Amino acid sequence: MPTSRKPAAKKPSVRKAAKSSQRPTVIVRGSNGTYVGTLESRSGREVSIVDTRWLYSWSGRLGLATLAAIGPGIAEMSRAAPRVLVLDAYVVLECSEAAAAAFAAIVSK
Repeated sequence: MPTSRKPAAKKPSVRKAAKSSQRPTVIVRGSNGTYVGTLESRSGREVSIVDTRWLYSWSGRLGLATLAAIGPGIAEMSRAAPRVLVLDAYVVLECSEAAAAAFAAIVSK
C-alpha cells in the first residue's frame, strides 16, 4: 500500500555576516519599522543587527533601494540600541559608502 510521506523540513541556515562588511544595513520589518544597523547574523527572516537605529521618517519619496544607495536627505532616527533581534525581516539591503556616511551624519533627538 503506497504511503505519502512529507520530506523533512530543512532547518534555515544561520549565516554570519562577513567580517569585512561593517557598513550599515537597512532592515525592513514585516509589520512596521525600518532599521539601520550592522548585520550580525541572519537565519531565515530572523536578523540580528548591532548598533541599531530606528529610521522613523525621511524626506522625499525615496524607496528602500535609494535609501541604501544614497541615504536619506533629511531624516529622523532613534538613538542606537546595542543589539536588536528582528523576527520578521522582509528586506535586507546593504548600504553603500555614501549612504553609510549619510546615516552617520543624522543626529538623534
